[in-house]
Amino acid sequence: GGGQPAAGIGGSAGAVVTAEAGNDEKGKGDPDAAPKTTEAEEAQGETSGGKSGGGREGDESSFLARLMTVPHSWFAHFYLVGAACNALLLLHVMNHADALTAGAQASDLRRGLGDRGAVYSATSGALTTALFQVHVMRRLVEAVAVSKYRPGARMHVVLYLGGLAYYIAAPFTLLSPGALQSVLDAGAAGFQALGPATPLVALGRGFIDVTGVQTWAAAAWAATPAPPAGLDVAADLAQRLRENLRAVGGGQSGMGTALFVMGNIHQNRYHRHLAAIRGPGGNAVAAGSPAAAASPHARTYGIPYGGWFDAVSCPHFLAEVMLYAGLALTAGPNAAATLPMLAAVVANLAVAARRNHAWYLKHMPDYPKNRFAMIPRIL
Repeated sequence: GGGQPAAGIGGSAGAVVTAEAGNDEKGKGDPDAAPKTTEAEEAQGETSGGKSGGGREGDESSFLARLMTVPHSWFAHFYLVGAACNALLLLHVMNHADALTAGAQASDLRRGLGDRGAVYSATSGALTTALFQVHVMRRLVEAVAVSKYRPGARMHVVLYLGGLAYYIAAPFTLLSPGALQSVLDAGAAGFQALGPATPLVALGRGFIDVTGVQTWAAAAWAATPAPPAGLDVAADLAQRLRENLRAVGGGQSGMGTALFVMGNIHQNRYHRHLAAIRGPGGNAVAAGSPAAAASPHARTYGIPYGGWFDAVSCPHFLAEVMLYAGLALTAGPNAAATLPMLAAVVANLAVAARRNHAWYLKHMPDYPKNRFAMIPRIL
């Protein structure tokens, strides 16, 4: 069959599941890239296209396919959940960094006075978490306003749940030990309010009782630090954290931030480019061409040119690697959890890039043969 390539679950969704069905960030990948149909979607095409003749067996297959898949447009849920979860953790991160740096002077830290290690951990954790918030918010805007989803395109529900799990878990890998302890204390406060005899969820007759979840959430929220009282307070805190971080972190934080910003700018550029060439007005394969006859989906996607596209098939994946490498640098002493996440993102996107590259070569007769998949002269 003429399916479509995977579009990995990257950093975004980086290490959770293998990309399929055009998953985004992660699950990352990119709905604007040529995505791979799920087996369920291919089954739908077969039953409606003639293998099953449209009988009861075909209807049952189609029903099961719909039941086990969700629309590609639900990618936006990944970033919505990630933004909400990371914003909540950001309150703990900033409060912890504020407490550690309240009496710290950058000049003293440069002379080796004070607890440089604790200040470096707290301030780098604050920077990394804030940058990740910028990233997921950008991806949310792209998923809603930029990405174009093929009508009827769906992804397997397991991949969808895996992507949600990734964006809930990923922000925790960016926390400093002190901020993580603050989060755990808030969770413990929720369980203390709940009591040992009350379950989080109880099954009743015909309904699910979530009173326990509500009690836990209310107590955990009460134990969560409040956001800054105003923009002036937030600005003062940001300036203090910046000065202290520069005093203890040297140039590593600056290099990581620059790499992160560059990765985000380029990824947004190439996501918009991929979206622009899809559908009417793009340079997709003509409907009557041999390639379109061999793979009907091929005419949906164009051949991108310009910038990094002249060297690789998936520059948006390369940009994803760059921005996660930037986060690993800004993490500083907290990189023990960030580096494995970076490695998983690189491995996952490398596999997805190879599949996308192979799909383009197979289904696009005029596709440039001198391009690499993701990294020039390497992959």
